Amino acid sequence: MRQARGLMAALLACWLTTAAAAQGEQYLLHPGDRLAISIAGMPESTLAATIGLDGTVTLPQFGTFAAAGKSLAHLQQSISLASVGRPFSFYSPAGERVEITLTGPDIYLKVDQFRPVYMSGAVVRRGPIDFFPGMSLRMALATAGGPSVEQTADWASARQSIDIAERFQTLAIDHASAVAALWAADATLARDSDLAAPVTPAIFVPRAEMDQLLEVAREGVRRQLEEHNRQKANLDERYDVLERRIALLNDGLDNQEGALATERAELERMIGLDNRGLTVKSGVVDARRTVFDSAGRVLDVRSRLAELDLLRSEIQAQIATFELTFDRQQMARRSELIPRIWSLGSRINASRGIAEIYGYETLMNPLGSAPELDFTLTRQMADGSETIRPDLDTLLMPGDVVDLEIRFTYANGANLTAPTQ
Repeated sequence: MRQARGLMAALLACWLTTAAAAQGEQYLLHPGDRLAISIAGMPESTLAATIGLDGTVTLPQFGTFAAAGKSLAHLQQSISLASVGRPFSFYSPAGERVEITLTGPDIYLKVDQFRPVYMSGAVVRRGPIDFFPGMSLRMALATAGGPSVEQTADWASARQSIDIAERFQTLAIDHASAVAALWAADATLARDSDLAAPVTPAIFVPRAEMDQLLEVAREGVRRQLEEHNRQKANLDERYDVLERRIALLNDGLDNQEGALATERAELERMIGLDNRGLTVKSGVVDARRTVFDSAGRVLDVRSRLAELDLLRSEIQAQIATFELTFDRQQMARRSELIPRIWSLGSRINASRGIAEIYGYETLMNPLGSAPELDFTLTRQMADGSETIRPDLDTLLMPGDVVDLEIRFTYANGANLTAPTQ
């Protein structure tokens, strides 16, 4: 059993030493690194200690060793040599005390927790972040919350440049939008979505952008006129249907009145015969009843015609009001837009001095291109420190200090700060 454990320990120690040597070639221990030491094959024997500011680490039952500036393999070798033949005790998972004699190669040392990486400069969260093997600058930047333009020293100037440009752009686009809206009101009044477009005002809006605004307005006019024509067609259809009903009733009234006149003439004839005693009384009564019925039907038709004529007048009023209301809405819109266009134009002319200094392209794109991320990495080495310019895929080491600066490139080399008076 002891031989098997010794062989396993020797094999594991060989692999661990090789791994530790490979890691040690790249990393030297520093104060703040936490080490874990254990006996190979016995994880319950693990002990942990942190390298102090004086560069030493004190491991219970092993002693105090100089650690700072050494590789992990070098320190493990020092501990192993100093521990040969020393007693070592620990408690098993069952709670029993276990005592063994150290042989040296069965000791395993590892870094349990590395020193943090420090992020500074234009990042969302400045300060230390936990390091793990294989951490790249991209991972560290993500852990720090990513870049933050507000944290960069150049942000105040860039923000001022952007604010000036945004104010100018807002004025220019608002003015162009108002001109397009005024054209839409005129086109709607003219019932013509193909009305000639206005000449682009000199407000630093490119022709292509103005055409796009006008095309959006033109499409709105088309939809508005389509809806207007649909409602107007419904009113016209109701009016036409009513006209046809009135015409039919008038034709029926003419027939009814003709029949009534004939029946009245027949009644007069019957009355004359009755007065001369040439007919019976019942014939006169029947003729009177027939005339009375016909007269009632004529009155019904005339009453229906009066109702329809009133309805026709109401529809005619609706049609006239519909067109008038539609036109008044467009006129009210024009009344709002014209003074707004004049006001915006005056404000743009007041800002023309800035436009002449920096130029339209600069005002519309003050930063020229996307901000650039400029990283500086400071790393402690055995003989001092070195500073490099890493990229996002650079692998970091414990204790690295990464500073991020965001650089702004202004269009035409201009920095859009307000000109001094």
